[in-house]
Amino acid sequence: MSAEFEELDENTKQIGLLKKQIKHFESYIQNLESSLEKKKNQEKLYYQFFNTMPFPILLIDIDTFVIFDCNEEFVDRYQIAKDDLFLKYSPSDFLPDLSMYNLTIKHKSYQIPYVHRINNKHYFVELKINPFISDLSNYLIITININKIQE
Repeated sequence: MSAEFEELDENTKQIGLLKKQIKHFESYIQNLESSLEKKKNQEKLYYQFFNTMPFPILLIDIDTFVIFDCNEEFVDRYQIAKDDLFLKYSPSDFLPDLSMYNLTIKHKSYQIPYVHRINNKHYFVELKINPFISDLSNYLIITININKIQE
């Protein structure tokens, strides 16, 4: 009987150890869920901030130079559906040739003034280009200040 009790005692210890591990994993999962909820709230705040800015903003992937996102003011100003923006347009449709500026993530920011024609009207445009480094990719945040030129 002693061997049976030893085995039972060993099994009881194993169960106790497993219960501790389960509690540890449950705590770990709760922390992950809490962290995920905070990230979701941060993302909502980012989009609210991004979409309420009073000037057009483009977010461009610096490696591929593909439009990643834009704010609501950009959509309103250029009257382009956001889905169309990603499928039918490139940054060169809205911006001057930026290749001559040798944009790199190392620089803090750029300001580029130029005259742009939209619907047969001339506008003075000032671009502010700020590199943004993310864990996933590197972006250029381009804010566009447009003022109509008096003709």
